Amino acid sequence: MDGMRFAAVVVLAYVLGSIPGGYVWAKLLKNVDVTKVGSGRTGSSNVLRAAGIGPAVLTFLSDLGKGYGAVALARWLAAASVYIGNDSGISHLAAACGAPVIALFGPTNPRVWAPRGRVCVLPFETPPADVARAALGFARQGRWTPGGR
Repeated sequence: MDGMRFAAVVVLAYVLGSIPGGYVWAKLLKNVDVTKVGSGRTGSSNVLRAAGIGPAVLTFLSDLGKGYGAVALARWLAAASVYIGNDSGISHLAAACGAPVIALFGPTNPRVWAPRGRVCVLPFETPPADVARAALGFARQGRWTPGGR
């Protein structure tokens, strides 16, 4: 895994890891704020003490899924023939994972906000046939330019 892909995985893992599954499950199912009970942590063991077995199991599975999900998404994006998306974070992640990206931009400036890497920037109003043509061009030869047929 090269440096850019590794950095993308680290960022995604950080974002996914910042979601406190234990807090969410305990609050949703038992209306308990686990940060104010026991150790004050949001892990499975404190959720078990504060909210019971159901929220604790869901906390454990959530935490396990977050770790697996970050790596699985990065691997999936890296293996993609082409990623088509709007001007959002996932387009940047796909480009960082090495996938060719077709980014549809609306009011934001693509010169400033476009992902770095193998990217074709199209206006949001681009007809679907042109987007499909761009995707096929990327899949076949790794590049496509607007107006190219």
